[in-house]
Amino acid sequence: MNPQTSEHHFSAKQLSSEEGDIKRAKKDLKHFNVLYDRYYVRIFQYIYQRVQTESQAADITSDTFIKAMENLQSYKFMGVPFASWLFRIARNEVYLQHKKNSKIRQVNFSTDDISHIAEEIEEVTKNRTMLVVDAIKDLNSEETELIEMKYFEKRSYAEIASILNINENNAKVKTFRVVQKLKAIINP
Repeated sequence: MNPQTSEHHFSAKQLSSEEGDIKRAKKDLKHFNVLYDRYYVRIFQYIYQRVQTESQAADITSDTFIKAMENLQSYKFMGVPFASWLFRIARNEVYLQHKKNSKIRQVNFSTDDISHIAEEIEEVTKNRTMLVVDAIKDLNSEETELIEMKYFEKRSYAEIASILNINENNAKVKTFRVVQKLKAIINP
């Protein structure tokens, strides 16, 4: 793993240190606080981008870490940051929350984020922001999630792959297909 690939990836030394933190936490859960402190803010931000209120994000973040502690013994270190596993748990918790409440999925973004997608799909009209926003509404939740992670959260394909539990090439292909779908929606 190349530490320059993304700010979210660790060097071999950092991964080794984290593996030690995980082993200590498996032996005694009081050591889980090291992992909690390291990742709480990132997991909270990830969830907050996908829900409507800060209190919902806080509740789901708590649920995520509780599930992580409950399942820590089954966690197997695979040479990637522990955050990858936490993001998968958080993703599932957000999905369960949306399913339970049958609410419309929240998507947070800035005009700059939309501009990047508009450039990618070569949409250069005056109302391109609204065209892209309307097109995103036609995507399913998995497609929207890919757009969020790549363009709004600026995640690398490697991190997207890790969160979705797919390989990096698959993350690239899926994202490319979503961009192509947006192009087709905007320019039928």
